[in-house]
Amino acid sequence: MKDDNVKKLIFVIILFITALGAFVFASYKLFAYYMAYDKISNDDKEIYAVYESSLRELKNRSGTEDENEDKDKDDDKDDDENGGGKSEGQSLYALKQINPDTVFFLDIPGTKIGYPVVKRDAKYYLTHTFKGETDPHGAVFMDENCDVNGDIILLHGHHMKDGTMFGGLKYFKKDDYRKDHPVIYLDDGSKISEYRISAALMIDMTKEGYFEYTAIPENDDEKKAYLDNIKKLSFFYDKKLMEDKENDFLILSTCDYGTADQRMLLVSVKR
Repeated sequence: MKDDNVKKLIFVIILFITALGAFVFASYKLFAYYMAYDKISNDDKEIYAVYESSLRELKNRSGTEDENEDKDKDDDKDDDENGGGKSEGQSLYALKQINPDTVFFLDIPGTKIGYPVVKRDAKYYLTHTFKGETDPHGAVFMDENCDVNGDIILLHGHHMKDGTMFGGLKYFKKDDYRKDHPVIYLDDGSKISEYRISAALMIDMTKEGYFEYTAIPENDDEKKAYLDNIKKLSFFYDKKLMEDKENDFLILSTCDYGTADQRMLLVSVKR
């Protein structure tokens, strides 16, 4: 009888230690997750603040230039010969000092989506942040098959459960949300272009003959076929905005929630 009690006590102790170990491990993982999220969130805010500061500086500089438009133009010539870069009024100058791969700044007002866009080997930014740090959040990056001056610009971003990166694209499945957030801005450093959201679609990459949306069109016929595929697969489609095949298009791509084999695409038209 005494032996049975000892065995029970040992079993209870082992069970307690196991449960305690599992609790400590889970707590550590949860703590590490929130610490990582907090760092990413702070980095995102810092980067956005850098961009906003550049815009304010440009606005102030523009106002000063307007007031002194009759100033001797030789001063401008000297600036061009000695500086370039920031003196040229590039809104992405400060961001490019952090990461030379910067090509755009993407902003969807009223959402959490406001990020610099980079271009490099596609695989790199799947696992590296804008600052070059290894992290599963990655960065928002331009498809390597695209040209910054092309008529179709395709951007990729992870669908993060914490809502960062392109995690917020899922909300655009709802009609009311699209109506409340109809505009996307894309800054190339010299101008800010406005895009109107015009289509949204899902792509199942497990299906035979699925739409290979990363194959960017190289001529008018390919572009027509590309846009026809978008129309066919869209659960939201604004015919009025999409009907002109000569338009420039911005496409945001992310994995659909819970699977790596589906993609959600949010399409917008340059105004």
